[in-house]
Amino acid sequence: MKRLPLISLLLLVTVSLQAHDARPLVLVHAFFEPFVWTESGKSRGLYVDVLHEVATKRMGVEVQFQEMPWRRAQLHVRNGDADGFITVITQERLQYTIANTVPIAQTDVGLYTYIEHPRLAQMRNIQRIEQLRGYQLLTYLGNSWAAENLDGMSVDIGGDSIAKVLQKLAEKRGDLFVHGVEITEFQIRRLNLQERVIRVGKTSLGKVDYHLMLGQHSAFRSRMAEFDQHMRSLYTDGTFQAIWKKYQ
Repeated sequence: MKRLPLISLLLLVTVSLQAHDARPLVLVHAFFEPFVWTESGKSRGLYVDVLHEVATKRMGVEVQFQEMPWRRAQLHVRNGDADGFITVITQERLQYTIANTVPIAQTDVGLYTYIEHPRLAQMRNIQRIEQLRGYQLLTYLGNSWAAENLDGMSVDIGGDSIAKVLQKLAEKRGDLFVHGVEITEFQIRRLNLQERVIRVGKTSLGKVDYHLMLGQHSAFRSRMAEFDQHMRSLYTDGTFQAIWKKYQ
């Protein structure tokens, strides 16, 4: 007779765990090709493939991606309408999220300008962020790296997307676009701007890491350590490299 309450408790725990696993992990994003974008109503990209491998295949958690304007996406996570997003860690975002340890992606920060810029030779000598002063810099709405690193400089928000900024740069309406190399060069090829926009040498002004960040309302926060463990395995067993190769 004394065993019945224990059995009932175990059944209750089992049902609760199954219900938890059945609930999808909802991640919001903006258009950030090739890392994440929507095509024919379905999210695609590096983030999608990595989360499918780690969360779905290795942790048994269904993942749903939803595209929306970036400011709205961040508000969704803050208000608990979505579990999280993948982005750059900032102090503001850490006020309402926690971040995983192992980056989902990493990119070098490169310099881009238009073909035959009159100060191109001078630009090739840029090695530090401080040397960007005196140039008209272009960025896009929601670029947190630019907000934190280019403060006090002449920065023009050239649009709400990387594509709009690159088009503006190609039209010679700014001097430099400072951004992640892999993402920018993917967009240059997609927009067919190879003959109009170039990278300034091979200078890197640092690296940018992109992390999974979960809001304070997310039930999956308790599994973040497990997620990191599987992310480490993804790098060591070569799976991440195979996924990344698809988008280079």
